Amino acid sequence: MFGVQFYPTPTKLVDRMLDLVDWERVKFALEPSAGKGDIAQGIRERMKQKKEPFQLDCVEIDSDLRAVLRQRGYTVVANDFLEWEAQTRYDLIVMNPPFKDGDRHLMHALA
Repeated sequence: MFGVQFYPTPTKLVDRMLDLVDWERVKFALEPSAGKGDIAQGIRERMKQKKEPFQLDCVEIDSDLRAVLRQRGYTVVANDFLEWEAQTRYDLIVMNPPFKDGDRHLMHALA
């Protein structure tokens, strides 16, 4: 259905990852390689509980998946995470990078 590098993140794993976040410190969040938004959905749900303004951005290289993200109401700020230079300093980046070039995705997120 989607590209060969598309591996959705199971909800239980998303919950385990997000349980480790100090949400009081998060106002700007990013999901690079967002796929269809499984991690973004978890971030959105938790940030809405704070009842404060927040920004959640997504990056996705696959045009079909970008369309899914937009249809679900997510802000897509770029197509190719490895080529993108963020203008925002994010408090939180949560990702399930593609297996191919996963190390480059991690290093770019840390930069």
